[in-house]
Amino acid sequence: MRTKKIIILIIIVLIIIAGYFLLTIKKIYNGGNIDWNSAQVQIRDMTGVPPGYFSGNSRFSHGNCKIDSDCYNIGCSLEMCSSDKNLMTTCEILGDFPDKIKYACGCIKDTCGWYPK
Repeated sequence: MRTKKIIILIIIVLIIIAGYFLLTIKKIYNGGNIDWNSAQVQIRDMTGVPPGYFSGNSRFSHGNCKIDSDCYNIGCSLEMCSSDKNLMTTCEILGDFPDKIKYACGCIKDTCGWYPK
């Protein structure tokens, strides 16, 4: 009977230590300010993508960002990837627009732009 009590006590102590450890690690790694569920990695292979698609201040790319959801596919022909929801463009259809089948709008190195899907 005494052995069962000791085992239960050890299990309770281990659960408390594990909980404390997990809370401490989370505070160390994110400073308590970052939502771990919204963190995104921005490592993308941009070779072969025209620079005007992701330069951040071009015909098809505009604005700064931290995560993909900061960027919006906007413009009259949906040709822009921008952090500015109110950005307006002329209503022209040109042959050099980013192909929506090949490219997606998102955050590339803290700049809104088009990246390969």
